[in-house]
Amino acid sequence: MSRSSSKNKYYYCRFSEPDETLSCHGLRIQTEQLEKIIFDVLKKHIDLMSDNEKAICKTGATSVTSECEEQISALQEEKMRLYERYVGGEIDAAQYSAEKSNLDAVLLKTKSAHAALTAEAKQAQEKHDEQVQRQSIIREVRDADAITPALADELIDKVYVFPDSTIKIAFSMPNLFEALV
Repeated sequence: MSRSSSKNKYYYCRFSEPDETLSCHGLRIQTEQLEKIIFDVLKKHIDLMSDNEKAICKTGATSVTSECEEQISALQEEKMRLYERYVGGEIDAAQYSAEKSNLDAVLLKTKSAHAALTAEAKQAQEKHDEQVQRQSIIREVRDADAITPALADELIDKVYVFPDSTIKIAFSMPNLFEALV
């Protein structure tokens, strides 16, 4: 629907102007009325969510990844000491090769675990950031008295008004109203 530029502002279906046979031809809805309906729908969604809202908590993944990084450093230092012992003649080539293989296996496992934990921490951080953004938007809607152009631009992609007076809102953030986890 397009917005009229007359004194009494309203939205109308611009696509039906040339074709009077379309069901939305002549369909109009006052701007204030549409904005109130949209705002009421947003408020109801927020009210329903407030019962399911949970506190946001950060995971301790960063401390675990720090431990992995320390283990990797320690293993690399151990590997260097092993090489120095070999070069210094304290151990022979067979013993060096066997111990190096063991250290390499442990180092590979530790690096793999570190990579997995880092990916998990990144995913958790993204989820946390999304939750913070959602809560900010929710707070903004709760505190508002009416829908503002900024809120509408941020939350709404399209609004469909049908001839039977039903309205469908396509949100730009479809998962905004999912329960916060």
